[in-house]
Amino acid sequence: VYGRLHWDKALEGAKLDISVRDSNIVVLTGTVPTAAAKEKAEQLARDTLGVNSVVNELVVTVSK
Repeated sequence: VYGRLHWDKALEGAKLDISVRDSNIVVLTGTVPTAAAKEKAEQLARDTLGVNSVVNELVVTVSK
């Protein structure tokens, strides 16, 4: 999951923390620059082999 999120261009500028509960539940926390980036991070995690569910706690930040 880390590799998929870390190298995706849509998530540049994101500050992501990834943890795993019960072997196959991924929890995403941190900040992303846009709502689209939040959705993209969740989708990439969900599409990763072995992941059964994703808890998306990412926060969209508006930079000034």
